[in-house]
Amino acid sequence: MSDPVIRFADVSKTFRRPDGSGDFLAMDKLSFAVDKGEIVGVVGKNGCGKSTMFNIVAGLTEPTSGEARVIGGDVGEEAGVL
Repeated sequence: MSDPVIRFADVSKTFRRPDGSGDFLAMDKLSFAVDKGEIVGVVGKNGCGKSTMFNIVAGLTEPTSGEARVIGGDVGEEAGVL
């Protein structure tokens, strides 16, 4: 079997709060894989990290920790390339 098209391994993302009162944990240790040809739906409550996940997949933001790979490339290392 080939490598997944998208793979998250313990991906977390933290943002600095605008008022400087600390950090906001937007995503905590998310892990999943999407294989070629697989159809996936993402469902969740407001503020659960769906948009943050898609922004990481698109290379618009880097994960704070963990590994995010799209088409075999590390999203953090290749942001803007994929």
